Amino acid sequence: MLRHASALLALLLGCPLLLLGCPGPSPSGDAGPPIVPSDYPSWTEVRDCRRSPDHDLAYIRVFADPSAEPVYLARDGAFPERATLLKLEYADPDCTDLDGMTAMVWRSGDWQWQELDADRVPFAESTGPCVACHADCGEPPDGYLGTCTAP
Repeated sequence: MLRHASALLALLLGCPLLLLGCPGPSPSGDAGPPIVPSDYPSWTEVRDCRRSPDHDLAYIRVFADPSAEPVYLARDGAFPERATLLKLEYADPDCTDLDGMTAMVWRSGDWQWQELDADRVPFAESTGPCVACHADCGEPPDGYLGTCTAP
């Protein structure tokens, strides 16, 4: 048994992505209610339909609530508490076949992530694993405060 534990430890130490969980959030067991409201289609689309080099190469669109929009677009200043971004993930290049979505809510100076299915039902949330990739998003105009794509 000790030999198996040593092998597992060696595997984990040799593969940091297994420890970090990047690129997506890890299941929490209870993702709670959706952190994005049902009126999100009224938000501003801040990134049009484009293929993501990450996130399983899905096609994505990004929406920002009214408090997140000016900071996201300007790539300057601070996101206010509870500012919310929503990434819609599609299976097709026309962004018509919705696969799911990921919400990011700014809380206490950091992002909380929640993954939702296409019907806006949460199935996972995290404050940690996404940080591993999003912390290295670069500088404006490309990355800003954990947002990894230019508007």
